[in-house]
Parts: sequence; structure tokens; C-alpha cells
Amino acid sequence: MTNDLEAVIGVPYAIKKPIEKKATEDVFAALLEKYNQRMFAEKKGDGNRVQVHIKQGEVMLYSSGHNEWNTECFPELTDLSSISSGIYAGELLGKGGDEGIFRKEDEFRAVSKRPKQKVPKNLDELVNSYPLKIDFFDILNLEGEDVTNLPYEERRELLKDAIKGENLDLSELYVVTSVEELNDVFASMKERKLEGLVVKDPGAPYTAKRDDAWCKLKIYTTWDLVVLGAYETETSKKKGALFASLLCGVYNQDTSKYETLVKLPVSGRKKVDEISALIEEELVPADAEMMMNSEKISFSDEALKVQKKMPDYLIDPDKSIVLEVKALRVSHSENTWHSCGYDGEKAHSLEIISYQQIREDKTDALRAGSESILPTTTQDIQMYCF
Repeated sequence: MTNDLEAVIGVPYAIKKPIEKKATEDVFAALLEKYNQRMFAEKKGDGNRVQVHIKQGEVMLYSSGHNEWNTECFPELTDLSSISSGIYAGELLGKGGDEGIFRKEDEFRAVSKRPKQKVPKNLDELVNSYPLKIDFFDILNLEGEDVTNLPYEERRELLKDAIKGENLDLSELYVVTSVEELNDVFASMKERKLEGLVVKDPGAPYTAKRDDAWCKLKIYTTWDLVVLGAYETETSKKKGALFASLLCGVYNQDTSKYETLVKLPVSGRKKVDEISALIEEELVPADAEMMMNSEKISFSDEALKVQKKMPDYLIDPDKSIVLEVKALRVSHSENTWHSCGYDGEKAHSLEIISYQQIREDKTDALRAGSESILPTTTQDIQMYCF
């Protein structure tokens, strides 16, 4: 497959997203076979995707949602201007200490503490406390020439020659040719308390299509879910909290409706209040008739019949927020009352779950109706399971 869309400097290019796969030996073996027994395995950083456009020393930074960032917010990245003109894909991460290694939590915490559009008055203090770097993993344009149709291995060599400067690195990469080697690399990620790996087909071009040319292998999986409703309890009411748990779901691209996937408990008053501030004005009291007649959300028959499974409030998905949710397993069974991917007998749900964070970038895109950066879809869940 090749690209019809040309990568042009100054125009944000479609973001390629890896699909998630179970980290099992069977999956490892299947991917190696697909990649002709040779793959690139890269450390999965936990920061913000960034697309760097450089034109004759002028630097433009774009988020995964194609929002332009203010380069003055990142004084430690001034060496970007010395890189050859082109389009580069990378991950903005917290910079480690003497060993140069941050845990997943440290990588994200540093990025989240740094404003990206308005220069703060305490910028020097923030740079000192939360220094940043970029780990580059791809190149889409070099000196004005589109290179997306080159095999990834060739693009990586171009990237290796192009990237230079302080706080500018290549992503950590391992060449893997066996299940045993992949097991060892994955185990090292777990030992370092990192998120996992992204494995890539060295022969694949860069396409915006989500396919198994890039696959994310994680210890736990994380899913970006849209809040569809909220549940109260007597305890939450007594505490004056807006909710005790949230009904979250995914968008089915085939039916153009949202489907429920999980009832998510949120603990900690600070977290509850942060979410409440973003959804309180959009919540409306729910009842079975409203749920049955919803034009935007599909509910299972059981959810409509069993009182404790019916949310107390609903929210218009287009005005909602996106939450990152961590799960140990994705199930596909008859023993669920959710509607995600329901085929007449079975549906999907998440098991052993925990709330991680508000995805502000995807919330902004959701409310703006942007399709450049999407939350998890039903199809993503199905691809992961099958």
C-alpha cells in the first residue's frame, strides 16, 4: 500500500497510530511471520506525540490533533532549527536523570506540567524541574521530498542521519528475529516499569491507516473512552460528589453510534471534581425511554431492564470528554450487559480496570468534531481481540 496524500512541510500530516495486540507468544510468532521473521521493536514512551516541521531553520510543532504548539515554550529544544528541512515524527517526553531513563509515570508527568501554547512566567523554573526531550521514530519528508512510500527501514536510516542536537534522540530500537528475543525485550520494558513496545514492519511504508504494520504491545492496555453517562450512589450523594462511577464507551464506525463498554469507578475527590467540572453542565437525568430512543448511543436490552445498570444521567457524546482507562483484559462473552460489538450473542467489555487521566487533546478533538485524532472505536476493540 502506498500514499496518495503528499507530505508537505507546514501542513500537518495524518498521524499513524499502532493497533493494540495482546502480549502473548502466539501474537509474537504471528507478527514475526507477517514481518518475514524480522521486526523493529521500539520502546513505547508515554508522552505526547509531536510532528516537527522544519523549513530552512523555521520550526513548527504540531500535536497529534494538529494543534500548533508555541516553540518558545520549549527552550531546551532550540537545536531543532539546525536539522535539515523536513517533517519528523516523534514523542515529546520527560528527560531522565544521569541514566537518561524515566519511568512511564515520570515521562508523562514532565510533559503534562509544561504549557505548550502560552509561555508561562515561571518557564525557567519549569524547564529546570521538568526538562523535555524528543525521541524521533520516523521521517515523512526530507528537504521538501515526500519519503512516506519508502520502507520504514530506509526512512529510519534517513532519520538517523538527520537527527542531531541536544535533547534530540532516536527512539530506542531493537532488531528482533525470534519470539525469544522479543520476549527478552518485552521483559526488559516491564522491569523498567515502562509501558511496553511498538513493533513495526521494516518493509512497510508510512500510511495513516491503522493496520498491523505497527502494533502496540503493552503490559496493560489503555483505551481512550468517551463518557456516556454517570451513576450516583447514596454515599456519593452524602459526600456531595456529582457521581460515583461513569458509563464509558466507544464509537462504532459501521453503525455511527456509540456503544457501552465499561462502568468505570473513579476514586479520589480531586479526580471526581476534575471530571465533574467538564461534564456537569452537559448531564441530563436518564430513564429507560430516553435510553431506548437515543439516536447516538446503543444500549443492550439488559441495560434497559435492570435498574442498577441504568445510569442516572446521560451526556451527549459530542459534548462529552475522553478518559484514558487501563485494563488487564478485554473480554468477548455472553456474560456482559454492554453493547460494544454485540453480535446477537456476545459483546465486549473491559476487566480489571482503573481510571488514568483526562485526555484533553482527544476531548478537544471530540468536541470540535475533528476526525484527525479519534478515541477508541468498536473496530479497535475487535481488532485487538481477533
